[in-house]
Amino acid sequence: PAVANSPATLGFHTCSPVSQSEEEYAEKLSGKIQRRWLTAYFRPLLLRFLDWGLLVTFTLFFIDVGFLSSFFNPHQLPGLGQGKSHIILFLWGILLSQVMSNVPATLFMAPETDSLKSLAYGVNAGGFGLFVGSMANLIALRMARDRQIWREFHVLSFPFLLFAVVTGILFL
Repeated sequence: PAVANSPATLGFHTCSPVSQSEEEYAEKLSGKIQRRWLTAYFRPLLLRFLDWGLLVTFTLFFIDVGFLSSFFNPHQLPGLGQGKSHIILFLWGILLSQVMSNVPATLFMAPETDSLKSLAYGVNAGGFGLFVGSMANLIALRMARDRQIWREFHVLSFPFLLFAVVTGILFL
């Protein structure tokens, strides 16, 4: 017979290991606690150190595309339309990338384009030139935190743009 206050009579199983489901539950609970602690700890840091200017810039790029698309069709750009030159599309991809960055330029032109290859060449080449040509340029230049690098970037970037234009035209 069991002793009155023995582990067996109190519902403890001293001889058998903890069941698999109890271990899994403990791991899940531990993971939830860790995630909540990390979120509570790092959220204020994230909000304080987030580059709000860069975030607003990206948001405005995409608002710009939506606004532009609402009243302007890429086929209205001079030289574009069904069956038009791939080189003209390539050049428009570069030009629009210099104004609104290459990702928004792609989103603006892709739905109305019959040559995604020409568009891809154009917007990728358009990543050179002005700092706004690519969102990656903006991120890298902001992270550098050196005003001198902006001028150095453009001194190097424009020759690369010229090279990309010539190379792209040759490949198309």
